Amino acid sequence: MIIPHDETIYIQRNRIERCFNRMKHFRRFATRYDRRTIHFKGCVYLVAAMIWLR
Repeated sequence: MIIPHDETIYIQRNRIERCFNRMKHFRRFATRYDRRTIHFKGCVYLVAAMIWLR
């Protein structure tokens, strides 16, 4: 039985979930040591850049 779904939304959601799973390998991101939003946002950008450069 095939369940109807939007394939493009599924692909985009899967891509985002995989990105978050990779980011969670960085302890600082996973535990959110940074209490201020601007510091956490900087950490997110740093982790994203490190993943992108791999």
